[in-house]
Amino acid sequence: VEAFAQLADLMPNWQLVLVGTGEDEPKLKRLVVDKGLVDRVEYIGAVKDVERYYLDSHLFCLPSRWEGFPNALAEAMAHGLPVVGFAGCAGVMQLIMNGQTGCLAQGNGSVSTLVEALRPLMQSDVIRQRIGAAAATAMTRFAPKAIYDRWEGLLHEVSGQG
Repeated sequence: VEAFAQLADLMPNWQLVLVGTGEDEPKLKRLVVDKGLVDRVEYIGAVKDVERYYLDSHLFCLPSRWEGFPNALAEAMAHGLPVVGFAGCAGVMQLIMNGQTGCLAQGNGSVSTLVEALRPLMQSDVIRQRIGAAAATAMTRFAPKAIYDRWEGLLHEVSGQG
């Protein structure tokens, strides 16, 4: 929300949609009001059909400071969305190839570096399309068929049948 607030005047056609819940929800809702972004930010909360939000989006940002395997980030990439996250966030930095499949904001939690990572993607349809296509291609390594084949190979190897 802080990063979007810094970009909102420069990007008047952009809306921020927050999907999901968490302990920061009350703080984020207050921040939206305090920053005067009530008309530009929509808070959805938890949903069962998250796919429609991926399909309706132009960009995905996961500003987490820590993650295990960031499922939402991987899903967004698989849907062909350009993504942004923090370089200092484990999980995120393993999925995003900076400038190729997404953009990594330097550090871990810096609003100013998040703004700098978001800005070029928000400004250019061409960059978003190029990075989104590369993100979708990169996520094919996690497709069920690819995963099943790797598991099968591993099981054959450890059982002595490989």
